[in-house]
Amino acid sequence: MKKLTILILAMSFVLSSCSTNRGEGTAFHDQDIHFKLLKSTSSEQKRTYEIEVTNTGKATIGYINFYLSYPFLQSNGAMENPYKIECITNDIQPIILKSGEKVVYRVSAPITEVFGNKSLLDFTNPNIELKGYVKVGGKDSPFGMSGNLEAFL
Repeated sequence: MKKLTILILAMSFVLSSCSTNRGEGTAFHDQDIHFKLLKSTSSEQKRTYEIEVTNTGKATIGYINFYLSYPFLQSNGAMENPYKIECITNDIQPIILKSGEKVVYRVSAPITEVFGNKSLLDFTNPNIELKGYVKVGGKDSPFGMSGNLEAFL
């Protein structure tokens, strides 16, 4: 009986110390992605933004695409705009952020040149969308988050 107990304890120790998880399955939470508006300029012709994106989580995120859009104004509020402007970086693509890393995205939105009648869009409340992949269980899994810029700041 004593040998059986020792064998069970030894097997439990071996099984608990042998893990195939080498950090690749680290849980991802969208709350670990933080946005900071570094700069915003506005004129009748265009609006520009510099937005810093920081990964404060443990999981590495990669192949990140970042977009900005202006909602359509309606009599009862606003409606999502399917037309998006891609934000760019000075970094070499693809963008990959390990824990604690950050990247600055820039976007310049020409208003009158592209949109013409600016009374149709809500330029004071832009929406953002961030898409990418996170390493989960040894494979890349897609993630996405979107909403009003102010809600993420």
